[in-house]
Amino acid sequence: MVHPKLETVLESETGKPLTIRNGKNSVEKYFCAGDDILGRKLLLALALSTVAACAPSTLSRADDAPAYSASDIVRHFAAEPSFGAARSLCIGAAADCPGDAEKATRSEAFDLEVTFELGSDRLTPRARKNLDQFAEALRDPALAVRRFHVDGHTDARGRDETNLRLSQRRAEAVRNYLVSAGIDAARLDAQGYGRTRPKARDPLDPANRRVETRAED
Repeated sequence: MVHPKLETVLESETGKPLTIRNGKNSVEKYFCAGDDILGRKLLLALALSTVAACAPSTLSRADDAPAYSASDIVRHFAAEPSFGAARSLCIGAAADCPGDAEKATRSEAFDLEVTFELGSDRLTPRARKNLDQFAEALRDPALAVRRFHVDGHTDARGRDETNLRLSQRRAEAVRNYLVSAGIDAARLDAQGYGRTRPKARDPLDPANRRVETRAED
């Protein structure tokens, strides 16, 4: 059974919140969506009819705050010494950065939602909003002298050469945005790895599509 909830839906091409006019010609900014594939297929039908059946506690607005705050990022990287092992932060949708994937072989990840337009290295508005928080964190005294690696990764879909180039461009897009926000370029190194460093065992798992940042120690 699908348990609907209210959430903001982003257009895949623009990254902007989807709006639909209801029967009264009013713009709807809240939508019901299920938690699985079936629920998502029902999304438009639910949005065009009513959202009254959705639980109020699951309300999400188009103008939501960034997924995480700068202080969250500072706490992640400055909380404890790692004794030479780089701590990493996954930049991707929550579904792309599951915390339990390959825990045994990777450092603890802090998931930050930074998305790209489909097949593109262009950051969505939501991505830029979250990277603003990351830039603020890098200016914090606790992290101000730290260097970071920005690593781009893909899953196994598509040609290896294409994935390698795309992962490099996306890593550079994150780096360039942070530089434009005032972060010293010398503190950031961008590298794309394509499909060569999967996060999950399944090479097609969406968890492998991500950009991670690692702090040097």
